[in-house]
Amino acid sequence: MKLNMIDAGLWSAAAMILALAAGGCTGSGSAPDPAAAPGGGGATTTSTTSETGEAGSGGAESIGGGGSGGSADDCSHCEQQQVPGCCSGSWTCANECVFKCDSGAEPPLIWDIAAIEDDSTLNVEVISEKTQDGVLVRAVAFTSWQWLPKSWGGDPAAGSCDSISSDEPVQRTDVRIHAVVAIPSGAAANSTAGLLVGHGLHGQAQPGSSSTYQDIIDRAKSFGVVSIGISAPGNGDSEGCGTQKANGGGDCVLFNTVPDVRGAWFYSYALAGMRAITYLSTLPEIDAERLAVAGSSGGGVLSLMVNGIDRRIKVAVPMSASGAFQMSAESGSWMATVAEICGYELDGEAPKRFFDFVDPINYAPTACGPTFLINGFQDEFFPVNSTKATYEALLESGKEVWWDVQPNWDHGYFAEPHKYCATGGVGYPFNMLGAVARATGGLAYWLHHFLLATPGFETKPADPVLSVVDNADGTATFTVAVDDAMAVQQVTLWMSADEACTLVDHKGHALSPLEESTTKYGDTVTIPVGLESLVYWAEIRYQLPQNVGPFIDYVMVSTPPVLPPGFVPQIRPMVLQLPVSSDPCQPGTCKAASP
Repeated sequence: MKLNMIDAGLWSAAAMILALAAGGCTGSGSAPDPAAAPGGGGATTTSTTSETGEAGSGGAESIGGGGSGGSADDCSHCEQQQVPGCCSGSWTCANECVFKCDSGAEPPLIWDIAAIEDDSTLNVEVISEKTQDGVLVRAVAFTSWQWLPKSWGGDPAAGSCDSISSDEPVQRTDVRIHAVVAIPSGAAANSTAGLLVGHGLHGQAQPGSSSTYQDIIDRAKSFGVVSIGISAPGNGDSEGCGTQKANGGGDCVLFNTVPDVRGAWFYSYALAGMRAITYLSTLPEIDAERLAVAGSSGGGVLSLMVNGIDRRIKVAVPMSASGAFQMSAESGSWMATVAEICGYELDGEAPKRFFDFVDPINYAPTACGPTFLINGFQDEFFPVNSTKATYEALLESGKEVWWDVQPNWDHGYFAEPHKYCATGGVGYPFNMLGAVARATGGLAYWLHHFLLATPGFETKPADPVLSVVDNADGTATFTVAVDDAMAVQQVTLWMSADEACTLVDHKGHALSPLEESTTKYGDTVTIPVGLESLVYWAEIRYQLPQNVGPFIDYVMVSTPPVLPPGFVPQIRPMVLQLPVSSDPCQPGTCKAASP
């Protein structure tokens, strides 16, 4: 997620029941008891919608508006609205009801699954076709929706995106989404997997004009999948209000949740992404039972959301992204800076609705496919505590979850010498190539194993387990239990003594096999602070059966980092918040380690 300013990237009860019947990942697909669906007395206000998408007269104009059926301190109306199969207490209530169920439950009730999957409303236009790198590249446009001011009369270009008032009613508005599809040579009918590739916050997928465009082609060529990438609403040539200032938008569209949570940009981005899956499913080459989503930064957020909502998704690889936005912002991440620049208090109505309804962590427990999180340890938007919360929420889905915690890597700002740190900076050696290589290995392994069933990639080792003994003499003994179902190249211990700002040893501490064992690695290590103040984790480097990129024959998986109680990470300040003379990469940016 990159900022412009520093050069970057619900319905009526009947409709609700229909959507629930169509959605979900692990249930039988049967409709819940209509009597259990949210009704007229609840706090979640709903609107009836006509076939043209305009709000009807049968209800309120917004979702998440805090209706009159209950208060923040009275959740009895939430309890009355539980869908059968959800565990007790699976609803949380704070003016609105947020649907957070354990594994097997349906996603939050703001997604019209039946409409999303309806390919008759796509109105696909093929704009151009060409062959590039042995791949058929097709530029297309199709219809999705964005909730825009009602006064615009259904025209997404009728008003100014940077002056939308929270007092103005909104309605569903058709927007044309531009996309690029890459079909590998020789793709057989009904047997080719599909991959949705997400771009970052300020990105786009315009032909020849973005790194995402090349990613789409590379994924098709490398994995033999049909890949698709969209320009999110308001970005590139797509209609609507987006994050690109050049198109009249900006970062503040993230928080357009008042008067309707569906006005949030990430909502419309995820919606457009699922519409892209609908289009992908219509292609004759596609095996609709093998669909995946992957992306970095804002594209990683897209991946988490779509994987938690769309039952058609079988695999997800979100990179440089997580949920738990509120935790992130309250930790002082750059998410808080964006909210501040946009004039929002974190406990204000718009951010709160964003956290309650749009935040990807709400969709993690209903993840449809196995998820591989690949994140930098020092990420300024998605710090390690919010990523860990997302990881733990994903485990609730019952799906496979791996996490690669990339040391010496942030969100790409301070680890690249050609950006804000001429020499890589103290604590941030140049690691761009290493981070890209790890992400490439992780994406390739996850797709080959779970989506493509590639020979040689059938094995998935069990999750590693890290244990530690405090020797009370300034040392601790760390032991990692490793599954050797794949060849182990290296096991490394990483530690941070300054709240995840830097690492004790920038090369990590290699752990050795214990007593010739191939399943236990360990060592006794000097620790610079008390174990209760130390952040630590281990990573395992597994050898892959073949190269998946230049010199990339490995995949990395980490143990979940151990965080001190009440942990709040140190996060480097956003560049524009620093005095002109400051170097964000020099000593003093990170506070000294606690004793």
